[in-house]
Amino acid sequence: MISISENPIIGNNQTGDAYWNKIETYYNDAPPMVSRDAHNLRSHWHMFKSKVNRFNDLYLQVKSRYRSGWSDNKYHVEARLLYINDPSNKTSAPFTYEHVWNVVKDHGKYNSATKVHGFQAPKRSKTNNSGGYASSDSDANFGDNPKMFVSLEDDDVQEPPYEPPSCPIGRDKAKAKVKLKVKATEESSQYELKKLSLIHDLSLSNKVRTEAIEKFEKRIDKFLELK
Repeated sequence: MISISENPIIGNNQTGDAYWNKIETYYNDAPPMVSRDAHNLRSHWHMFKSKVNRFNDLYLQVKSRYRSGWSDNKYHVEARLLYINDPSNKTSAPFTYEHVWNVVKDHGKYNSATKVHGFQAPKRSKTNNSGGYASSDSDANFGDNPKMFVSLEDDDVQEPPYEPPSCPIGRDKAKAKVKLKVKATEESSQYELKKLSLIHDLSLSNKVRTEAIEKFEKRIDKFLELK
């Protein structure tokens, strides 16, 4: 996919279908263990592309904050932890596509150098009715590498939107929430006290009844002895 996306001759001048057809040919020429067509390959990529993109964003955030003495491995570990705790990661699942990210991280929009130095990937504009694409006049190569102007954004399929964390509740709502918790705790405590009191009363009642029976039996025994 990268070799086709970064082809210096074709570049962005190809439709999405043409792009994936080339990937299909490239993939099945290997030959792979499982043969896939362009549709399968596109679906497979979009299945995890948003996760790869999110992990890459978190990794670049970590890398942007220099830590003295940190190795690349420490930055990776920090990015993995951020991914697990990221609000968009509803299940808090670990990132399982690092083998894919390791392939794309040094190319196009994933490259940390493009992020750090404010590099913008080129926009594509249609050149004719057939749907062909060409880079816009504002495109600029990064450094002297003619391949670096190509983005890995492959087609028009949109990624699921990133969901930011919900806004914190207001002060009044927070106070009301605390009051409800306190009230619930007090009611629970009162219920427990009433239950203990009832158990105590029943115990006393049973004790009194037992003592009364014992006294009555003793009186009968004495009466029988007198006879």
